Amino acid sequence: MKTMATADFKANFSSVVDELKRGNKVVISYGRKKEPLATIIPQSQLDKPDYSVQLGDLEKNAWTYKLKDFDMSADEL
Repeated sequence: MKTMATADFKANFSSVVDELKRGNKVVISYGRKKEPLATIIPQSQLDKPDYSVQLGDLEKNAWTYKLKDFDMSADEL
């Protein structure tokens, strides 16, 4: 994981893209104390949606996004 100040991020954006292509996270820090402001992660590391929830009558008019650690049954929903 690479940490960059906002000014470095702005000046070296192409190196940030290279880090993301390699699968590394990039933390953007801000201010004198270099407090973490944001973390950019590669798309491949995001949770994939689980479309197993049945919507009944709303099936053609809505969609759901269920996280991996979501443990509520369809009946409870």
